[in-house]
Amino acid sequence: MKKWMNWMIVLLAVAIVLSGLTLVFALGNETNFQENNAMTEMEDPKVNSDPSELYESKVPYKIQSGDSLWKLTANYSGSLGRQDLILQIMAYNELRDASKLQIHQVIYLPGCLSLVD
Repeated sequence: MKKWMNWMIVLLAVAIVLSGLTLVFALGNETNFQENNAMTEMEDPKVNSDPSELYESKVPYKIQSGDSLWKLTANYSGSLGRQDLILQIMAYNELRDASKLQIHQVIYLPGCLSLVD
């Protein structure tokens, strides 16, 4: 019985060490990811924190069941990438999480989006 308990303690200690190493690597990668994103945003002139150019004409849009920013930007054919456009929409509407859109919530979309299917 005592031998069994000793092995359980050893396994628990190994599990704690491995989870600590995983956390260290995860935090290290997150820092590198943030640095790479900061460099990309500085190098890419298309992605601005100020989306006012896109919103020279804006269209109010009421979120309906099944809507997502990815679906709403499907017909966009401008110079920005689709993900960049979504980031601009989020910035203009002060959205923190694109997956948390509420039905009947009104957001403003750039006039360049064609919402006709």
